[in-house]
Amino acid sequence: HNNMPNNNPPKNNTKTIIIIITTILMILAASIGGYFLIQHLTKKPTSTTTPTTSQKPKTPKTNKPQTTEEDASDEGNDTQDETDEEKEEQPTPPKNTGTKGKNPPKTPQPAPVDAKDDEMDNFLNKHFPSKPEQKTDVDPENPNIEIKETYNSDGSKNIIKWDKQNKKIIHQTTYRPNGSISTIREYHPQSGNHTKYTSYHPSGTLSEITTYNPQSGKPTKVTTYNSNGTISTIEDYDPETNNEIKKTEYHPDGSINSIDESDPQTGNRIKKTYYNPDGSIKSQR
Repeated sequence: HNNMPNNNPPKNNTKTIIIIITTILMILAASIGGYFLIQHLTKKPTSTTTPTTSQKPKTPKTNKPQTTEEDASDEGNDTQDETDEEKEEQPTPPKNTGTKGKNPPKTPQPAPVDAKDDEMDNFLNKHFPSKPEQKTDVDPENPNIEIKETYNSDGSKNIIKWDKQNKKIIHQTTYRPNGSISTIREYHPQSGNHTKYTSYHPSGTLSEITTYNPQSGKPTKVTTYNSNGTISTIEDYDPETNNEIKKTEYHPDGSINSIDESDPQTGNRIKKTYYNPDGSIKSQR
């Protein structure tokens, strides 16, 4: 009876030790689990923040149209400063301080430094497509006349006389590739209209002569020639209505073949007369 009470305390101590060890192990397990959990949680924000840092440069682009007018004006000024070197050849329009955030009105392009060259080149490009200008001289007889030499794509050459004072072409001669004259065009120095046109056959004989009213630029008379130099036709025009009033046709020997007369107001034929080689009237209608 005296020994049994002495055996119970050791059993209670063992249970206590087991509970303490279990508690310690649970605390250690919880600590280790908490440590890895904290590590895992701390790594996630860094991985999620990486895309945001890479997307940061794109954010200004999407929000740029929503900036205020003053910010847009400041950003425009900064961009212009950064690109000045790339736009050295382009004129910079004046800043419009009274309309911030708005595009300044388009200003007209400045006039060419030498407007006469543009007028002359436009005329040549329109009527005589040519290669780039080859040579430019001054007329020794008249310092106000500039002589320009150009070559066409077919090998022909143009010699143009340009009145620098009136800024008008006054004379232009076109030469064939073999050097023979093809056409001569003469212009009124004030109006710039045609006054005379002369063309030549490849053999060098006359092909056509047309005279013009210098004020209207309309033809007043057209004469065509055969290759042997004889006249083929003559057409006369009314100076006011520009209607053909008379057309004369010739035989190869130079005698008149027919004369066609028309009303100057309407241009309708009045009568046509045919002639014999001896000059006598053959028929009329």
